[in-house]
Amino acid sequence: MAKNRKSKKKKNNLKIIFTLLILAVIIIFSYTIFNKFIIPAWER
Repeated sequence: MAKNRKSKKKKNNLKIIFTLLILAVIIIFSYTIFNKFIIPAWER
């Protein structure tokens, strides 16, 4: 039973790390799009 609980916790941590990674990728991607498309259009 204790073994099962431990593996579940590890899985949960992986899920949190994976979610954070996806969030970071989305933020970087949106920032790049913002720099490439919105700022040049703004300066025009």
